[in-house]
Amino acid sequence: VVVQDVLSNIDVEYNQEKSYYFLYIVYMELYRRDNPISHTVLTKVRSYEFKEPYKIVFYDFDCKMAWDFLLTDFSQEKFTKNQFGIMWFKYRKILIKCTAKEYESFVYDLYLKDVKNKTGFTRSRPEKDSYTTILQRAERKYHNPEIFDEV
Repeated sequence: VVVQDVLSNIDVEYNQEKSYYFLYIVYMELYRRDNPISHTVLTKVRSYEFKEPYKIVFYDFDCKMAWDFLLTDFSQEKFTKNQFGIMWFKYRKILIKCTAKEYESFVYDLYLKDVKNKTGFTRSRPEKDSYTTILQRAERKYHNPEIFDEV
């Protein structure tokens, strides 16, 4: 498969939203495997409009990319309210720009759809924290670790 052919024809074959998600998944997989073609695919992914609900939650596309990278370290685990509570306190004002209510809604809609008891998890910092070490390790592995620096 010739990458440039795929990138040129993707918009002809699919609508913009499907093209974006397809290329985003391809990019993440190439990036995870440290494939140099990932940069070419990322350039195309960036050409699409930054859409809702991500536009409300994250400062920009780079913040969303960093967020997704952090979550890949949890791919073998089931997501929890505690985990997203810790991420709220760690990354609000760094990656996350929305209100606590918008964040909780975003998390429940995308990551915790099956949770029955949808209680708030952004009011107080969770006491049980088995996630910070994993998040710090992921931050160090990210290609742009400075994005996690507090301003």
